[in-house]
Amino acid sequence: SDMIAEGYDVGFRAGAMNEGSMIVREIAPLYFVVCGAGSYLQKNGAPQKPSDLMRHNCLRLRSPAIAGRASNWLLGPNRAPVSPPVTGTLVANDITALVAASVHGQGLVFAPLPFVLPLFRSGALVPMMPDWIAKPGYLFLHYPNRRHLPARVRSFVDFTLDSFRKNPDLTLDPQALLAPFLGPKRTKTLAKA
Repeated sequence: SDMIAEGYDVGFRAGAMNEGSMIVREIAPLYFVVCGAGSYLQKNGAPQKPSDLMRHNCLRLRSPAIAGRASNWLLGPNRAPVSPPVTGTLVANDITALVAASVHGQGLVFAPLPFVLPLFRSGALVPMMPDWIAKPGYLFLHYPNRRHLPARVRSFVDFTLDSFRKNPDLTLDPQALLAPFLGPKRTKTLAKA
């Protein structure tokens, strides 16, 4: 959307930013993790490695760059990522819809860690394959490049950056964030299901 034409002062974006006319402020790296509901995992088992995903119903996000096609799941560390050929019964252009479907046992989802952490805490979703967490982008705040930024916008930007950059769900190591949900007992139970 054209935030200037639509009258917005500040926007948030996840992924990559390439708008030359905007001031872009990085908030935090955005890690993605494969996860699913316990009900789905009990019926279908828990994937242990990327190739296991080919046997699962993977709920996929529609690619904004390629009309009608789903985005690939690029898993793993930046130095050696892999992209298994995942398929599934649902492709949507909204990550919220995909996560909701996963919560209801419809399949696995590849979602931003800060978005699904509350669902891990409540038990609605379970993280999978912690060694294959991916960092495909960043969370950004952006606003129009203006010579004189209104004080209300400057205050909002400063407050937001300060608050978000102190949020442990955005600043801690993703492995440390997932550790409470990956106990050996839980992982073995899911793998046997």
